[in-house]
Order: sequence, then C-alpha cells, then structure tokens
Amino acid sequence: MEVPPHAGDGAGDRAGAGSAGAAVRDYLLEQVSALHWAVADGDVHDARVACRRARSVLLAHADLVVAVHRRPLAEIAGRARDLGRDLSPARDAEVVEEVVRGWAAEESWPSARLDAALRLVRPAGARDVEAEDGALDGARTGLLGLADQVATLAASPVWGPAGAEPAVPGLRATRTRETARLDDRVQVARAIDADPAEHARWHDVRKAAKRLRYSAEVAHQAGDLEAGAQAASARRLQTALGDLQDLRLVGTRLDEVSASASDTTLARELAQQVERTSATARSDLTAALAETVDGRVGGSTGPITILAEDLT
Repeated sequence: MEVPPHAGDGAGDRAGAGSAGAAVRDYLLEQVSALHWAVADGDVHDARVACRRARSVLLAHADLVVAVHRRPLAEIAGRARDLGRDLSPARDAEVVEEVVRGWAAEESWPSARLDAALRLVRPAGARDVEAEDGALDGARTGLLGLADQVATLAASPVWGPAGAEPAVPGLRATRTRETARLDDRVQVARAIDADPAEHARWHDVRKAAKRLRYSAEVAHQAGDLEAGAQAASARRLQTALGDLQDLRLVGTRLDEVSASASDTTLARELAQQVERTSATARSDLTAALAETVDGRVGGSTGPITILAEDLT
C-alpha cells in the first residue's frame, strides 16, 4: 500500500517546522526507529509498544490530515493493531515471568525459590524469557513493512490546514477530545460496576488512557508543559490497570497448574502474593482515577509532579 501522491488541491502539504503536523511526524518517526530496534533485538514488548504508539497517534490526529489520506492512514493503523495482536500470546508468557521475577527482586528471594516459581508458572516446554530470541521471527517482515509505511506516511505531503497550525495550540484540541474519550469510558465501566482486573470495559479505559498519554506526549515534546503533566497522569492510570490485568494472568496460570503442582505450598504462597499485590494495584488505580478523571471533574487534586519515568 502506497500513500497517494501529491495531486494538487486534494492532497496535503508537508509539515513545516514547529507545526502540529511536524510534531506528529517526528513522534511517528521515533516509532519507526523503535520498531527497527525491537526487531533487531527480538524484543516483543518494545515491538508491541511501538505498534500501539504509532496506531494511537495516527488515529488521534487523523483530523490534521487531509481527507484523501485518511483511508491509507486507517489501513496503516489497522495493520499496527493486527501485528500487535499477533504478538500478544508471546507477550502474555513474558508478563507472567516478569511479575514473578519482580516479586523475587523486591523481596530478595533465594535463587532456588525463584527457579521453582518459574518452573511452576512456565508452560511446559517453554524457554526462559531472558533467553528467548525468536518470538519475533514470524512477525519480522510485517513489522519492518509497517515501519516503512509509517515512515512514508509521516514524511509525505499529507497535512491539512489544522496540521499547519503552530504545534502547541494546534494539538490542544486533540488532547481535549482524547480526555473526553477517556472520561466517557471510565463512566461506562463504573456504571456497570465492572471488575478492573478483567472486564472488557476497563480494558477499554486502559486503551483510552494510552491514547491520551501518547497524544499528550506528542504535545509535550513540541513544548506544551501542561501536556507533560497530562501524559504523566494518564501513564499512571494505564500502569495501574495494566498491573491488575497482568496479575490476573498470573492468577489464571496458577489456577491452571496448582492442582497438579509438585509443590502445593509454593503454589498457595504465590496465589496469596497475587492477592496482596492486586490489593495494592487496586489502591493505585483508585488514586490514579482520582488524579486523572475525578480530579478534573471535581477540581480536588493538586499539581502533578512529573517523574522522568513518566515520560518514557
């Protein structure tokens, strides 16, 4: 699939320096670089993040692109979604091990306990996550092809009048729209009293938080300090929900293996660890919602301190 050539009035313009389009273009080109590095390193997580960032930013900023280019933009975003989904099973296996390794690091487990825990949660025949180097082999061609498509679109004359506006004011409408989108999804999830650890409505909230975060990152990199605070708070909401959903994966895996586990005591202790850690994650989620959603509505929260890791 090629981006349509410049065809007069129906086509767009190239992004000028300091414009909203240039800010989006530069962010997309960062994801192109990230995809190449992820493929070279065999890093499933980084590949999925780059796909997700590219897709979210393309869709959130589609109104900056002239109409003739929106269909190829949507097709590229759809391909990014599909490639990310294809990598989900490999990433799920990584997540379970990463959670267990995280507990071990936090509590200074003896190596024997960590090895036993990993044997318990690892699917039969699976290799050590730290030694895994082939999970991206099947997706390599697709990911590099996606990188080429994103790079071509980003550098092409696709931007309309909105994309030519100065970056800070020009990107503000996108953040406002994505903020409302997140609010709507939170209200839907709360209205049905869904469990944040597993219900699809809270998964929608997490996706909306990511999209707001990435949109705010684009604006922050273009010089909007207010957007940096918003990116940080959206990241904390995304992380709290992600932690809960990751712990559900671990709990499900323990349910699958506990009946046949040779060490039932260890299986029981790990299940208790899931419960304790989930309680902490739920508390973090409550705080993140108060900051990200309720704080805007009720005006009850103070300034957000932006940490370096919040913008990585």
